[in-house]
Amino acid sequence: MKVLKAIWEFMGRSSLTFHLLLWIVVDLLVGFFFFRAHPDLFEPLSRMMIWEWINTVGITYPAATWWFIIFMALLGLLVANTIVCTANRIAALVTHGPDSSGMFTYLLKFSPHIMHLGFILILGSYLLSYVGGINSQNNILVFGKTVLVPGSEMKLQLDKMEMDYYKGMRLTFYRGQAINERMHLTFTNPDGSQTHKILRRMSPVWHQGYSFHVKSFFPSSKTGYKRKSYVNVIIRKDPGITLFFIGTIVFSLGLLGYLIQHIRRHLRRG
Repeated sequence: MKVLKAIWEFMGRSSLTFHLLLWIVVDLLVGFFFFRAHPDLFEPLSRMMIWEWINTVGITYPAATWWFIIFMALLGLLVANTIVCTANRIAALVTHGPDSSGMFTYLLKFSPHIMHLGFILILGSYLLSYVGGINSQNNILVFGKTVLVPGSEMKLQLDKMEMDYYKGMRLTFYRGQAINERMHLTFTNPDGSQTHKILRRMSPVWHQGYSFHVKSFFPSSKTGYKRKSYVNVIIRKDPGITLFFIGTIVFSLGLLGYLIQHIRRHLRRG
């Protein structure tokens, strides 16, 4: 019990927050040079989950990626430090209760801690997405063939492609290019039922927790050589997106309360 108490007290120190932020800045400054020297090692982060990247690229090239792993550890400690500090401050406010200034003023004192809670939820959403998410690139859809959606028993099929091409005169270099493409998709759900949706380049499709995005397609213009039509789809599953929006709302409420508190103090001094 004493050990847990000592750990809690250590993690709740404001001085620890300062040192963690300082070391994160130092680590990122050092990492900037490694990133510039080895961009090919970090480019996969845009299409891989973070643990997948660590278990492949990270541990294979530790001399160039050590700083990123340390950054993740420092960020985890900062989150833990924020949780403990927030819990301590909230407990202190609840223990003392409202004073003569009134209940509204008392509630406004929680504003910075509500912001900290929102910050924790936002970071937690990213962690949830990178640990349990899916970012599958280059899923080629052609007519007559189905593709199994990663991490599920759902199947995806391309039924039809419709294109509108630019016919204007102002952008001559863009004449004949597709400007309003519509990819008709059929989702075959695990229970055998089917759902039909239309995918566009600037309008992804959402279905059963997955999002589907156009990466490329053919034909993208009226001109060019003939080949089989296809759509290259990015399939993503982001389990942390709901938590992210909740965290954003919580942070915004805390920020609003903090702003009201600041305005009231300014008016009193004036």
